[in-house]
This record gives sequence, C-alpha cells and structure tokens, in this order.
Amino acid sequence: MDGAQVSEQQMRAAADAARNFIAQSDVYQTCLAEMLTAAKTQATADGKPLDPSLETTVKAKADANQKVKEKVGVEINTAIDVYKQTHLK
Repeated sequence: MDGAQVSEQQMRAAADAARNFIAQSDVYQTCLAEMLTAAKTQATADGKPLDPSLETTVKAKADANQKVKEKVGVEINTAIDVYKQTHLK
C-alpha cells in the first residue's frame, strides 16, 4: 500500500485490517501451541513418544505465520509513516 496515494478512510481501513490480521495470527499461534501441548499430553498418557514430525510441522507453521505477521506490521507501519509525511504537513 502506498501511503502517499490513499485517503484517510483507506488508511484507517488498512490499519484496522492489519491489526485484525495480527490479532488473528496470535490466536492461530496460540491454537498451534495448545494443539502441540495436547498431543504431548496424550502421547505421555498413552505411554508413547510424540511423533517428531508433529512438533516440526507445528513449529514450521508458527514460524511461517510469524514471518507474515511481521511483514504485515512493517508494511502497515511504513504506509502510515508515508501517509503522515504526505498528508499531515
């Protein structure tokens, strides 16, 4: 998003969308962690080792989501900074 080319309403909508995405990403990452914890608990209760690929898969999903979340944060912050410099002189 080019902060120099958007209206105030568009900037507010983009910032709201970014905040919502980041919040939902936090929920997703919490769910992943809880799923892994539950799988570990179940494996222990069953007297079996945890499938190592499960932990690897969960970590990869969480890491990938974190990277996207950080990218969205940087992009919206940059757009906001450009918007302010362009429109709020």
